[in-house]
Amino acid sequence: MGERSRNDPVNGSLLGQGDSVFEVEDLTVSLQTGGVDRTILSSLSFTVANNEFLSVVGPSGTGKTTLLRAMAGLIPYSGSIKFRGSQLSGPAEGVALVFQDYVNSLLRWRTVGRNVSLGVEGKLPRDECDQRVTEALEVVGLSKFKDSYPWELSGGMQQRVQIARALAMNPQVLLFDEPFGSLDAMTRESLQDELLRVRAHYQTTCVFITHDIDEAVYLGDRLVLLAGSPATIKYQLDIPLSDERNQINTKESNEFLRLRREVHGEMRRVHGTNQDEV
Repeated sequence: MGERSRNDPVNGSLLGQGDSVFEVEDLTVSLQTGGVDRTILSSLSFTVANNEFLSVVGPSGTGKTTLLRAMAGLIPYSGSIKFRGSQLSGPAEGVALVFQDYVNSLLRWRTVGRNVSLGVEGKLPRDECDQRVTEALEVVGLSKFKDSYPWELSGGMQQRVQIARALAMNPQVLLFDEPFGSLDAMTRESLQDELLRVRAHYQTTCVFITHDIDEAVYLGDRLVLLAGSPATIKYQLDIPLSDERNQINTKESNEFLRLRREVHGEMRRVHGTNQDEV
């Protein structure tokens, strides 16, 4: 990954990132709640580079999930979202979304293998579909649970099933909606490392929503902070940590602590809080 040149911290476009997967310009999203239109996001502009891991942080209610759904082509918006240079007007081929709620995202009556195959069933020949399922389960370490059911697995394992289902679609981009937020600390850390390994294996671009500053810094190549109502991008930070990260050495390093401190400072400035999770 390496160190990247810092860009304009307020709604700036990335400089020197090479090929862009997403180009977002003047993005505004308004949704109707209780019969009243409410603007959730206002005039967001940023890019996501090829093979970049972008962490998005901000408190509940700032529109992080709304941003992710707009980038997935699931909701209407004004402004511009380009995916691989083409204007996004619906769900994009090659973009997979991983939700926080793994319980309701998995079908209880389907085996693990058949849950993983959901996104490719009927789109690929049977042999190729089976091959993708087998490979995805192997990557997330669940090969021996192919014939089990989701309700027989732990929460962390169920989230791995959901990630495997996304991987089976051979995506160019993975969008994560706070996928580890409901898990215990040890499982969460294990899945953070699993995600870094999966990302390296597939060379996939990732956009990752989280409330947790440590998680955002540990996983990301770059971080953006959403704030306000409607939300805008108040701050961006390049994360020049080594590709080889681990829970002890990385999080105890001076560079990690410096980055974490900087994000906390910005969080206090825009939200008046000094909590680890916001």
